[in-house]
Amino acid sequence: MIQSIYMRRAGQQIQVLFLALVTVLIMQAPAPAEPSSSFFQTIHLAQDGVLDVTERIDIDFADSTRPAIYRVIPVDYRTLDGDYHTEVRMIGVRDQADAPVDFSQSRLGSTLNVRIARPANERGGLHSYILHYIVRRAVCISERAQVCFSATGDAWPMPIREATLNVVLPPNVNPNEVSVRGYLGGNGNQSGAAKSILSEATASISMLRVNNVKPGQELYLLISLPKSAIKEVGVAETVRWFLADWWPAVLIALLTLLGLGAVFWVCGRDSLPLQAISLSPAPPANLSPAEVGALVDERCDMHEISSSLVDLAVRGFIKIEEIQADGFVSLSNKDYLLTGLKAFDDPQLATHERLLLKSIFASANGKTPPVSRLSDLKGKFYEHLSAIKQAVYADLTSKGKFTCSPDEVGKSYYAGGIAIAVVGVVISLALKQSGSLWPAVGNGLVISGLLVLLFAPLMKARTVFGSLALAQAKALERFMLTAAWNGLPDNAGADPATFERLLPYAMVLGVSDKWAEAFHGLLKEPPNWYRPQKASPDFSSEQFVSDLGNGMRTVERILSARDD
Repeated sequence: MIQSIYMRRAGQQIQVLFLALVTVLIMQAPAPAEPSSSFFQTIHLAQDGVLDVTERIDIDFADSTRPAIYRVIPVDYRTLDGDYHTEVRMIGVRDQADAPVDFSQSRLGSTLNVRIARPANERGGLHSYILHYIVRRAVCISERAQVCFSATGDAWPMPIREATLNVVLPPNVNPNEVSVRGYLGGNGNQSGAAKSILSEATASISMLRVNNVKPGQELYLLISLPKSAIKEVGVAETVRWFLADWWPAVLIALLTLLGLGAVFWVCGRDSLPLQAISLSPAPPANLSPAEVGALVDERCDMHEISSSLVDLAVRGFIKIEEIQADGFVSLSNKDYLLTGLKAFDDPQLATHERLLLKSIFASANGKTPPVSRLSDLKGKFYEHLSAIKQAVYADLTSKGKFTCSPDEVGKSYYAGGIAIAVVGVVISLALKQSGSLWPAVGNGLVISGLLVLLFAPLMKARTVFGSLALAQAKALERFMLTAAWNGLPDNAGADPATFERLLPYAMVLGVSDKWAEAFHGLLKEPPNWYRPQKASPDFSSEQFVSDLGNGMRTVERILSARDD
């Protein structure tokens, strides 16, 4: 029993001595060595002000297992002459065996961050990485040409045992007129702690050396040379630089433009060029005023709706009566009473006309004849407006005037253009800092989307019959414009029906005033389908058209008003 107690105590003492020995060995074991590095950089200054930089970084990783190294290259500089922005473009990264090394780059604020990957099976020890990149817009020209270039940046995390910089000057430059100085900034790029480093000049090469650079210290160059040593960058060179960085955007936009041009040439043009028909007193056959208006400008607006309303009144389907409003109706003290006179399913009516009548008298509640007050339609008619417009497009398409519905064609291109532009914006913003070509791809998509939007109005193609009808509408428009000077057809002055029948077409074509002038003094009685609140004893076609136009503008505002 006593022996076992002593044995247990002896075992505990041995464990304590073992643990103490292990602790001492751990404390005395050498810590993992920190990596160190050396910089060897050759900078070729070209006559166009471009810096061609080849940079070899020797890193002794010792037993470090870090998976990658980061080279942070400044792109924005602040000098006594002001701030300026350079453009850095990576050419590539290779190792000591001249084999390519995987790298990625991203923009972060005023720096370009280059991540150089280490192979998973790469061991510690000494390794070399050779970076090749060019720097554009690195020269500031005032009284002299000056280059400010950060050789190491202020974010290198390892101590630099030795940094050697070779500056190759442009040819035909007198070295005696060139000043190359190096400065070593304090930790965190504290310019106040900068240390000047003199260069050694040999012919056109200036060499700078510095040892024992601490992590975070910045070694930068200031090169001053005659203004004549650097050529002004011309337009051709600027374009070349632009294309070097943004060629995906240019290519995508160019391909889009060519594609849209081809689609327009095949599908977007009218099947027949506009035919020259000098004058014609007849509207296009079998087309209502609303259809003629939509055929001409490829749109169905409120002007087409109000003209169709007048046409229905002329044809005896409704009567329009001007009455006193209860207050103000769309900035007017006049209201309008609309009365239905014929059945809405009359075979003479087109689909859009049938929908227009049913929408106007939707709240008539089966009364005979149906009556509707214009002010009562405010906010209610709007929900029917889209269907009426679609019916106008459908009627034109079914009558063979358009290859496809112009509204659907326009919507498709607008939707596609907006979608392409949005995708481009997302790509540009999401990958803006990537340092890759993706932002250029995104910008190219944005431009392509805008091009699609610009081409959208051009893609609404008329058929052969549509082109002939357009020519007829233009001939009618010219006839109405010149009728006051050229005269009216025989017996037109004695037949008010000519004035009334073509008035809706004159309204939709925008020549109603000229059409009214052609009948000056010829008409004695007002039409029976429109009753003004206060009728003048002396009828005037010009005054009638003016009053009707004002009334129809009120109608357009009311019918297009949304429900509050």
